[in-house]
Amino acid sequence: MEAPVEDIEYVFCITSRKNDWRIKYPVPFCKCVSRGVAEHFKKNGLEEMMIGWGDPKKNGDADPTDTLWDNDTFLNSRRVEKEQCVGSYMDPKNFR
Repeated sequence: MEAPVEDIEYVFCITSRKNDWRIKYPVPFCKCVSRGVAEHFKKNGLEEMMIGWGDPKKNGDADPTDTLWDNDTFLNSRRVEKEQCVGSYMDPKNFR
C-alpha cells in the first residue's frame, strides 16, 4: 500500500499551489516528500487508518483509506517531510 500512498502524495505535492515559490526543482522535491510520507505510512499508516476508520464521528466511512487523509498525525508527517526536503531544492539565488 506504500506505493499508492507515495503516488497520491506525489500528485498532491506537484499540484499544490501552497509549495514555496522558491523551490527550483519541484519534481525531485515532491519525490522527496512523497517518499518520506510513504515511509511514514509503512511504519504507522495501517494503525492511523484503523483509528480513523473506527472513529464513531466518521459515521463508518466505507473506505479506511479516506480516513487517512483526515488523520492529524498523517497530515503532520506530510508537513514534516516538506520541511525536511525543502532546503535541498530551493533556488540559492533567492537568498542573496
